[in-house]
Amino acid sequence: MIEKNIKIIATDLDDTLLRRDKTISEYTKSVFAQCREKGILIAFVTARTAMATERYRARILPDILISDTGALVRHGSKALYKAIIPDAEALVLVQKCLENPGILQITVQAENGYFDSKPLDKTTPGWEDYACKIETDFSRPIDYGEIYKVSVLTDGSKVAVDITKHFPKLVLTNYRNTNWYAFNSGNASKDRALAAVIDALDITTKNVVAFGDDAIDAGMLRFAGRGVAVQNAVPEVKAVADCICGDCDNDGVAKWIDENIL
Repeated sequence: MIEKNIKIIATDLDDTLLRRDKTISEYTKSVFAQCREKGILIAFVTARTAMATERYRARILPDILISDTGALVRHGSKALYKAIIPDAEALVLVQKCLENPGILQITVQAENGYFDSKPLDKTTPGWEDYACKIETDFSRPIDYGEIYKVSVLTDGSKVAVDITKHFPKLVLTNYRNTNWYAFNSGNASKDRALAAVIDALDITTKNVVAFGDDAIDAGMLRFAGRGVAVQNAVPEVKAVADCICGDCDNDGVAKWIDENIL
């Protein structure tokens, strides 16, 4: 069935648009180029910091970037939405993480950079996306600017859940199949960010198709007029999706667009 009146294609990156080796195929690139030719806007919707999307933005040329799990929305050079963590709250949060032996690593995604308590690990796929990060001693004063997200690697215990009990205005999410957890403002989510986009552009949810794989994508897929889960998505995302496309390693997103929109 051909989807009509689609004005925005919103897609998660990791394990959705990106293959597991953190690449984008020439086929996917060509499909999105055809979308641009048809006047369809492209939105990247990711937990990554904006700086960690640069390689993929260079290939796909999205019109809209929703980064930091929905904490920051940009349409071109214009900021449409921000959901920052107040400075005082973020500093207390970081201090509590520093004091807890169950926290193995801390990162802060902020206006003035991507700060990390550990050096860059060049053994992981896509490590070059984080080459701009700033290795940081969080015990010292830091000029973060606006703070969008604090993430922690735990020892596998429920330490992050215990910490978040002290911060009722923040939301905690777990990255798929990892011991990484993220603290965001309660106003930061992919669906809220996408709502800000359609409000600013004066369109409706019926004009939006969204793709995702992880639990943090579920709200976005429910919100969009058409929510599509990749074959490798977690069960809870498949459960809320309107349909399922192919696996991320097989260009599932691009093939669905090619068959249903172009």
